[in-house]
Amino acid sequence: MLPNLIIIGAQKCGTTSLHYYLNRHPQIAMSRLKELQFFNVEGNWHRGATWYESQFDSRRPIRGEASPQYTCHPQFAGVPQRMHSLVPAAKLIYLVRHPIERLIAQYIHLVDGGYEQRSLPDALAELDNNPYVLRSLYGMQLEQYLPYFPLLNILIITQEQLLRNRLPTLAKVFRFLEVDDSFQSPSWNRQKHRSSEKRRKNRVGRLLAGGILRLRLREISPPLQAVVERYICYPFSEKIARPVLDESLRQRLAALFQPDLIRLMNHTGQTFPEWQWP
Repeated sequence: MLPNLIIIGAQKCGTTSLHYYLNRHPQIAMSRLKELQFFNVEGNWHRGATWYESQFDSRRPIRGEASPQYTCHPQFAGVPQRMHSLVPAAKLIYLVRHPIERLIAQYIHLVDGGYEQRSLPDALAELDNNPYVLRSLYGMQLEQYLPYFPLLNILIITQEQLLRNRLPTLAKVFRFLEVDDSFQSPSWNRQKHRSSEKRRKNRVGRLLAGGILRLRLREISPPLQAVVERYICYPFSEKIARPVLDESLRQRLAALFQPDLIRLMNHTGQTFPEWQWP
């Protein structure tokens, strides 16, 4: 059976943790591989609906996946249209986070993976159509879905709520999914993929992670791959210091994000008091 739940993003907003928490619920089965990226042409769309359907356990009433790349317009365009063409009644969860904090976390994530060598100020030298900025424009990203999915089928929660008020936030998610909202699990004490644990690999570490290890580990599950890779590459890496934005750049980003936040609030009626602005 096809999924009826899709976590559409955003990257570095707790999608891995939410995927893990939901999979503990006896009425919910999340895909074994978290990021299926099926609705991205650049991802697994070419594999077809039969392959996609095979990723889910049909014995559970709620079947879901989480792919943060689904809210990366315009880098990955056309996702909502393709999604609606296959699962028009699906419920969507959009995890968001303070836009500047999400941007910094994405930068640390890419440095950890060896994909970003620039300093954060250099990466943000040009803000127009900047990939870091675009993924934090939650109002704009949500608007890509509204012609295809009613707001009634879209739940927006914040990473801050999931982190600081986990039990009531998960109960809210369960009510949205119409499953038992009284269920709790001791495994919910875990938080996945914390930015504070990220490390910058040196040349040897990048060589190991990008070539030798990837070939050796491709037959095991991605979560286990990450654990093994981190253990082996640890001696060839260093802790990534959290980058500090100067006040001028922070002000420019705030001025860019606040109008988009108003768009998000106008669409949803939600406010985000936990987000502090300069």
